Amino acid sequence: MSREVRFENLREPEVRSYAAADATVLIPIGAIEQHGSHLPIDTDIYMATRISTGCAAAFDDVLVAPPIPWGLSNAHLGLGGTLTLRPGTFLALAEDIVDSLVACGFRRICWINGHNSNKPMLTLFVYEAKRRHGISVASLTYYDFACATFAEVRRSPMGGAGHACEFETSLQMDAQPGRVGDPAGSDHLVEPMTRWDFRDITDMGIASVGYTFAERFPRGVAGAASAATAETGRILFEAALAGVTSFVGEYRALPVPKPYSGDQRR
Repeated sequence: MSREVRFENLREPEVRSYAAADATVLIPIGAIEQHGSHLPIDTDIYMATRISTGCAAAFDDVLVAPPIPWGLSNAHLGLGGTLTLRPGTFLALAEDIVDSLVACGFRRICWINGHNSNKPMLTLFVYEAKRRHGISVASLTYYDFACATFAEVRRSPMGGAGHACEFETSLQMDAQPGRVGDPAGSDHLVEPMTRWDFRDITDMGIASVGYTFAERFPRGVAGAASAATAETGRILFEAALAGVTSFVGEYRALPVPKPYSGDQRR
């Protein structure tokens, strides 16, 4: 990279200069959870961070905050290798980080999410941040920008992409092949619990039923990891990065109001 984009590697005067110029800060957030026997447990936060740094490099005024590795992963606890937050802890952590960035002078802040279960809390939080500060915080989930591309290049049938699946395994094969194990024997296609339930990353469903992975996917895989290829991963990464970069380009151009003063918060 031609410039340092990582917030923690800057000196305080540099941070102050970026804030004064209305720079955008991306916050990668993911999960530390089991991904079957073949993928590293940092898969979600690794990809969210990789997308964030790749996006920031496309601009001269976008920074990347230190990644937040933990998310809402209680459904994975029964299979080990998982560290999770409670919803209240997640919300409080998000509030503290954004409060701190606002105190540093930043008014353009975007969460780059890599874990599906974080989505509802981040959607809630962007409106809570508006109430607290009067600024328009954004959030997105990087892989949503690659789902249409995946539908065109996938090798697995419907139900082949849910967790530690063709989609995620392909991304890891492209990004860090030395950390990917053999997925043989781990495939478990997603069978929806109701007609309206999640069935694939390309068909998220319109209703939810609670479950644990230990009960429903005892090998820790929801989908067909055996269908993954590094070439598919490269295509998916490029699609996700292009989509996220396009969004951030539009977001950073939006007018941003001044944050509320203390007596305006309610």
